[in-house]
Amino acid sequence: KFLNLFVVSNKDPLRWKRAKGVPPMPYILDFLKKEIEYERFDWIAAGIQKCMEVILTRWIQNCVRETGIKRVALSGGVFMNVKANKLIMELPEIDDLFIFPSCGDETNAIGAAYWVYAQERIKSGNTINIEPIGPIYWGGIFEDDEIEEAIKNYRFLSKVSVSWRDNIEKDVAKLL
Repeated sequence: KFLNLFVVSNKDPLRWKRAKGVPPMPYILDFLKKEIEYERFDWIAAGIQKCMEVILTRWIQNCVRETGIKRVALSGGVFMNVKANKLIMELPEIDDLFIFPSCGDETNAIGAAYWVYAQERIKSGNTINIEPIGPIYWGGIFEDDEIEEAIKNYRFLSKVSVSWRDNIEKDVAKLL
């Protein structure tokens, strides 16, 4: 049912759109309700997953065919879907797949900045030398005494117990 809602264009392979007769998003609720109202929720979830996998793989195949680019970088929330990414990675058209490790719209701005940088390097006759991003956890580093001080000064709403663990990672892994 969900696959009938979208069309991946073969004439304009970089685009996909709503199928004929499918209303625009602000008006789709009643349309979808008629389609799936009495279906099981797990079937609906599985159907949406399968639809997304089919649409994304077709779209990526079309994009590779159109551009000839076989080293693909993807970003955004939909590309946090591991099952879909695995299927994309396994496409014979794909030589290399990079999924940007962030799922927000900021990935578009970062990609645009890299693209502009690359274009400027090419214009000036320089090689494009973009270092890999690597891990993107940019949170703070806190020393033990800072943590102890913060705990000591915080006004908890109920009694808490704090203890030191020699191997916190191992203990957390056991709990998980």
